[in-house]
Amino acid sequence: MKFFVIIVLLVMLIHNFMLSRNIIIPTKQQNFTKYILIAFLIISLIIFRKYDTTITGLIIVVLANLLCVSFVNSTGITNKGINLLMGGMSTIKHVDYSKINKIDLKVKDEIKLNINVYGSIYNQNYDLKYLEQIGEIIKEKDLS
Repeated sequence: MKFFVIIVLLVMLIHNFMLSRNIIIPTKQQNFTKYILIAFLIISLIIFRKYDTTITGLIIVVLANLLCVSFVNSTGITNKGINLLMGGMSTIKHVDYSKINKIDLKVKDEIKLNINVYGSIYNQNYDLKYLEQIGEIIKEKDLS
């Protein structure tokens, strides 16, 4: 059973890594996300130490933590579309620009994109330094 879990985690990790390689504009990482990742690491290590000290258990803990990090680092804008972490999905989903209905852009102290796709709205935040690039992509793909 542990080997099945390892294989599933590896497949999901490779999928997210392959999608993250194409990102040209990464999302802005929120501070609380880093705290959540650190808390998950600590909790998973405590559970590992208490319930399963085998090498396969350690591999599962490491892969699970890497998968959580990949969720954070695999979202962003690519040349062909946008990588989203959708609520019901356990992996990152790449959405082509042709499938996106509309993108609303709001600028304050960061860029906030509201992406309307598949009947839902997904939010992503970006650094202000990418404002010109994002504006050009929205205009070029006629997504406003």
